[in-house]
Amino acid sequence: MKLKYWLFTALICISAFSLNAQDWRQVLTESESSISGAYFLNSLTGWFVDNDGLVKKTVDGGQTWEVLTTGITDDLDAVFFLDANTGFVGGSNNKIFKTVDGGVTWTPIDVTVTVTSSTIESIYFLNQTNGWVLSSKASAAQVVQTTDGGATWNIVVDNTSGDLEAMDFFDTTSGIVVGGGTGKLDIYFTNNGSTWTKATAPAIPPTVTYSRTDIKGVYMVDKNLAYAVGWGTAAAGLQPSIHIKTTDGGATWTYLEQTEANRTYDNLYDVYFKDASNGIAVGGATKGSIAVRTTDGGINWLPIDFECGATLSNLDGFNNNLVVTSSSGIVFTSSDFGSTWELLTSVPSATLYSVSAPSDNIIYAGGADGILFKSTNGGKNWKCSYVYVDRVASNIQSLYFVNENVGYAAHSYRLVSKTTDGGTTWTKVVSDTNAATVVQYGVYFLDENNGYVVGKGGSNIDVIYKTTNGGQTWDIKTGIAAANLRAVAFANSQVGVIASEKLKILYTTDSGANWQLATINNAPSSNANLYGVVYLSSTVAIAVGDNVVLKTTDGGANWDNVAIDGFNHKLSGVSFNNNNVWAAGYKSSSPKSIGLWESTDNGQSWSNKVDYSVLDSLISVNNVAVSPSGYVTVCANNSTIYSNSPLTGVENEDQEIPASFSLKQNYPNPFNPSTIISYQLATGSHVTLKVYDVLGREVAALVNEFQNPGAYNFKLSTNNYQLTTGVYFYQLKAGSMVQTKKMIYLK
Repeated sequence: MKLKYWLFTALICISAFSLNAQDWRQVLTESESSISGAYFLNSLTGWFVDNDGLVKKTVDGGQTWEVLTTGITDDLDAVFFLDANTGFVGGSNNKIFKTVDGGVTWTPIDVTVTVTSSTIESIYFLNQTNGWVLSSKASAAQVVQTTDGGATWNIVVDNTSGDLEAMDFFDTTSGIVVGGGTGKLDIYFTNNGSTWTKATAPAIPPTVTYSRTDIKGVYMVDKNLAYAVGWGTAAAGLQPSIHIKTTDGGATWTYLEQTEANRTYDNLYDVYFKDASNGIAVGGATKGSIAVRTTDGGINWLPIDFECGATLSNLDGFNNNLVVTSSSGIVFTSSDFGSTWELLTSVPSATLYSVSAPSDNIIYAGGADGILFKSTNGGKNWKCSYVYVDRVASNIQSLYFVNENVGYAAHSYRLVSKTTDGGTTWTKVVSDTNAATVVQYGVYFLDENNGYVVGKGGSNIDVIYKTTNGGQTWDIKTGIAAANLRAVAFANSQVGVIASEKLKILYTTDSGANWQLATINNAPSSNANLYGVVYLSSTVAIAVGDNVVLKTTDGGANWDNVAIDGFNHKLSGVSFNNNNVWAAGYKSSSPKSIGLWESTDNGQSWSNKVDYSVLDSLISVNNVAVSPSGYVTVCANNSTIYSNSPLTGVENEDQEIPASFSLKQNYPNPFNPSTIISYQLATGSHVTLKVYDVLGREVAALVNEFQNPGAYNFKLSTNNYQLTTGVYFYQLKAGSMVQTKKMIYLK
């Protein structure tokens, strides 16, 4: 049966419906929602677990994942495999489950744990008979041991003063478990496999003050040498990430104080050493992912680039090969001990706060952890990256693109970043701070040079930034509204408005030299927060917020409430183009619903255009953008994007969906100076197309993005890549499918 390309795409997204400019479709959503625990047996074979008994397995280093049918309904937090067949998972209600057939069947195992309402945090087996399970909650924790494969268990560590978070073993007689909490650090060790002793805590130098000292990750290099990492924060004063070391099996520990230039100030959650000298630790929290590396046995830990904003929670290592996972469903790998990293997750899960459509084809969406999605064909395909500037990748609160290449992002922690190459690279134009209460919420630029950024410099401390030279310098105003400023827009170079919390609007008629509080009439609530504002003309503007739509007809001095039948949504974004105004939001109270409100009469009357067969009512819709031709893109939680634009980049509407995955021989071959590489996708997936030389070295990355099913052609030109005469191999990966072909370049 023949299916049209656009119909198939719509079907795989959500449901069957005919596509036209008024039909909604889901164009992007998370490929993995979250990862609670992960374990890799080697650099290729690994598992991760999550809520509701989810267990997934990879045999290609995290490129693709297979869901294992477990029959488990408990939330899972821990996973460990002895080999490809024998493994254990555990989580809530102090339950663990065992498989001996690679995850085909699972058997519950009774574990003797007397700490009530605790969770299985870690599982470790050295062989078929000897294993340990860590169960913990905030106020107490226990480690239990089995020597008969799980038939019976003995409590070997009973910590009644706080939680324990991780453990590691070198052999059946050598092990360490770590944890702690407010004002304390708990470490237990064994050197005979059965008797555990509480370790002597390391001496903290007087130059460092900690509110917490809990240890979150530990790795044993041998039976005597081990390293552990843990707490760090910038939000509660600058408290460096903790690094400690033992050379006597865990009995005593040394605090590894770092120079000020090398210090990080976030939690470190896991650590791995490939030998006594070379180690790496990962973590993060406030302003991005953290990765640090040592080559001198922990004396110096040097921060390394990790272009991501998510907290990194699990690290497995196999000499130079590393696998890192995050609770937000992210998998990264490195083959050179952390010098470079590859993101394997096609669509990482994040809350998307802002969307910008400078053209019908170019669309950007950004959000939590500095995540950035870009489409160059109107939403058909998306490529993921992170706005990562000077090792900072904080939440993107708002995006504004002046054109397809020049754009600005307003972030948490005061950061404002700028790109001039379509999001490939970013630079700071307003530096970040360690204060979590300082946030840039809104950004608007009249052109590449003249723009405004608004936010808060603290609770209810309003801040307005203005630049006339593309962010090189800024004029800053504060203390006008006594409220957090959320959005800014300008009708022309002189007239502009700012929407804020506490139902306040500021307006200017002199390019921001002076701002005044506007008059708001007949508002339904004086406590409503405003989140978005847009100009429809030089005099008409719309502001939206908590169950409120306001309209001005005098440029912003006076505003009136617009009464809308059936309206009960928190509107978090508003956009205008091509004579249409769109506002997006959601209702969080039961029954939950989302709203996509359209006005075709300058904001006087509105109708909800949601297609609930397509848009998930449980997802929080956060912002909306209208392209120059009037196509609408909506961003939401879970890296979800909806659109009513037509699919672009399809030459023939009647193109059949390919029946299978295939990579064709390049033509011409041999070639000079260019050749065409063609391939077909039967299903949507993350796609990479790379070129390698005869020694297996990568010489060109041609494609690295999520692509929908269809036929694709890529023109490889030697003008763009430095190739010498000879034989090359080009390899296509799409999901679990891999094909490689040979080509010849002749000068």
